[in-house]
Amino acid sequence: MHDASSGLSNPVRAAHVRLNEIIGMLHASREQVRAAVEGLGDRLRSFERSGVVDPERLASLRAESRALQTNAEAIQASQEMARNLEDQLAPLLASDDPDLELFAALEARVQRLHDLARTSSVRRDLHEAIMQ
Repeated sequence: MHDASSGLSNPVRAAHVRLNEIIGMLHASREQVRAAVEGLGDRLRSFERSGVVDPERLASLRAESRALQTNAEAIQASQEMARNLEDQLAPLLASDDPDLELFAALEARVQRLHDLARTSSVRRDLHEAIMQ
């Protein structure tokens, strides 16, 4: 006969695996934003060296810089949320009698973070496609 904790064990592990996938997605996103910031810096330096006065191009580069900064901040906040969730899931993984209500709340937060990470990834992919 299975007790509640053995029935919950697999969903807790599944939530932990999903959280690790999210952490991986966020790390990849952060690296892509870092590379985009470096590329933008190169374009800005090239623009400055060209000596061409193009207010529209400068405004476009500044807007892109602000968007990248916003993206970087969102990724950092999501990474902090993921670390917090990981810390909260750890005791549930180790428990023989996990708190079902806490697990349900954490599972919902993991799902929201997953959706947010995917949405951020889609926005970044669209931005990259537009910039090419």
